[in-house]
Amino acid sequence: MNKSYKISPLGYQPMNEIQTTKEAAMRPTYHDKPCSDHLGNIFGNIKSMCEFWHIRYATYSRRVNVYNMSVEEALTRPVKPNAGLICYDHLGEKYYSITTMCQHWGVARKVYMYRVSHGWSVEKALTTPSRQSKKKKPTDS
Repeated sequence: MNKSYKISPLGYQPMNEIQTTKEAAMRPTYHDKPCSDHLGNIFGNIKSMCEFWHIRYATYSRRVNVYNMSVEEALTRPVKPNAGLICYDHLGEKYYSITTMCQHWGVARKVYMYRVSHGWSVEKALTTPSRQSKKKKPTDS
């Protein structure tokens, strides 16, 4: 039996499997499904649950889908402005971000990251001065 096919946004599909725009609009989306948190509180959707727990939807989604955290951990783990990254320089000094460490040592963060990614030690990356751009000095003629 031959089926007739039609192009849809999802590619070629049999005619009887293509939904009309009206049918698709009436179908509840993933974001409209009721959900519950780890305490059993029921919410209309994930976004309202995230608002209740004072966390951005993108943060919750990343934690659950990328980092495979449980719902409880994703909702209750504090959101840190620097993503919780604590770093140390070669002298053992503690910094709450790579940016502040680089500012302390007078090295641009991008320069530091490039150096470390290319095998430089932390000490060498922080203590080696970066090349200055060669700008032409104005002449007094």
